[in-house]
Amino acid sequence: MPVLPDEETVIDFTGVTKQFRSTKALDKVNLILKKGEILGFLGPNGAGKTTAIRIMTGFIKPTSGTVYFLGKDAWLNRAEIAAQVGFVPDSINTYQMSSGIDLLEYWSELQGRDPVLREELLNRLDFPSSALSRPVRTYSQGMAKKLSIVQALQHDPSVIILDEPTTSLDPLVQQTLFTILKEFKSKGSTVFMSSHNLNDVQRVCDRIAMINNGSIIAEGDVSKLIDNAERSVEIKFSNRNTPDLSKITGVANIVVDNEIVRLKVKGSIKHLLQALKTQSVDDLAIERPNLDSVFLSYYETEEE
Repeated sequence: MPVLPDEETVIDFTGVTKQFRSTKALDKVNLILKKGEILGFLGPNGAGKTTAIRIMTGFIKPTSGTVYFLGKDAWLNRAEIAAQVGFVPDSINTYQMSSGIDLLEYWSELQGRDPVLREELLNRLDFPSSALSRPVRTYSQGMAKKLSIVQALQHDPSVIILDEPTTSLDPLVQQTLFTILKEFKSKGSTVFMSSHNLNDVQRVCDRIAMINNGSIIAEGDVSKLIDNAERSVEIKFSNRNTPDLSKITGVANIVVDNEIVRLKVKGSIKHLLQALKTQSVDDLAIERPNLDSVFLSYYETEEE
């Protein structure tokens, strides 16, 4: 068994590369997930998110590098690891003729643990018991997603992996899911969530990792990344003799339009505010950054 950096490490990607013929889907990816954290995994289509998830869950083998899951090799010990993992795929494309309850029982057998949370999850996600006897092919997309969530969490896993978990869910059910995930976190479970919905990630995740062209391009605490992101600022002065703001720490992209100045501030806004104390300011608008702006800033830089 490998020696882990510490007992809190749950998933450890080290130098993971995956080559599909001429395409390198992952390129020397390093990523660590700790016990009791929720990590958001972000990236555009084709960035390598799905490949990383398939390697993490033991469906495919990396070309090089290592993936340890709860201290075990994710490929060699995938059957043993399955009992500790709950996986929500982006969609259910198979077993369409099976009934909902048959699928839950089938998945429970594969997981090798009793479905101790099944009834509670069905109730909280507002899944009608009458639908369990129907074939999955008759389900709406929202119903199929709820069933997928129940199967992933019914055995009380210590690691939860979600691929676009809120797709097709109404806002109330989304909020219920976030509450459930935070409850798992409070028990010490680790959650890995891949999503295109940045609002969801900002609401529920402690940390994010961004991937592009198979490589991790940024990683960090959500709150810190947002605090250090670029803000848009618009200042209206009392006259057209606008001051020179270019020497202020963090200020860039200054555009002057008569008495109105538009600019960008990266990092703390305090230096700009201190400089404006001695100026005649009629109006001031500061745009609070969010995860969308953080995401776009990194990927626009990558494209450049």
